[in-house]
Amino acid sequence: MLIVILILAAWAPADILIEDSLGFTLSDLDALTNTDLPLPPVADYVTQQGIKVKAVALEKIATQYRERREYVSDEEDSRYEIVLRYNRVA
Repeated sequence: MLIVILILAAWAPADILIEDSLGFTLSDLDALTNTDLPLPPVADYVTQQGIKVKAVALEKIATQYRERREYVSDEEDSRYEIVLRYNRVA
């Protein structure tokens, strides 16, 4: 049985469904969790693997920011969403 699983894994590797790179500075995180500043605009871009990404701000409350990221792959005919929450702890 293990041989069959290994052959199938080598023959049909997993496809990339979600691809994203997030890198924030302390200033970026401060701006996201600061209610005195406006919500960031919608960000649309395509990754190197052809995944369409759309980041939409949902809400900003004291010490917290939430956003929804949508990932669409035309090649895989798939659509996924994830909601991220950033909390200020200090």
